[in-house]
Amino acid sequence: MRSIPQSGRPRRFWLILPPILLALMLGLFGLIVWASLNGEEPRFDPLAWQSARTSDQIYADRYEVLDDLRQHYLRPGTPRQQVLEWLGKPGEGSARGYDMLIYPIGDGPYHGSAGYSLQIIFDDQDRLSETRLLEG
Repeated sequence: MRSIPQSGRPRRFWLILPPILLALMLGLFGLIVWASLNGEEPRFDPLAWQSARTSDQIYADRYEVLDDLRQHYLRPGTPRQQVLEWLGKPGEGSARGYDMLIYPIGDGPYHGSAGYSLQIIFDDQDRLSETRLLEG
């Protein structure tokens, strides 16, 4: 009886499969890391917010972090004193009698657009009740 000669193909397949799977896993891992680093929104930094003086700094250090600031810091019920610690001295137009603080945000993302300001409104107990982004 003659034996059937074995082809080298099945053996080669099992030899190249692990490097292919490893390359695919490394590629997927790299894509996940890249997406997490490039997709992250700017984070609010109280020191950067308070130290912004020029229009370019105000835009870069304030406008870009508004989403994070409003989602994670300026929540309803936050005491006025805590808001002042985070944001510092408010801009002109803020008045204790109106229970409102106004912070300049900058000229916006497009050249020539109207300036923006963040309006923070407090209730009778000096707790944050609402925030608004005002244009102009």
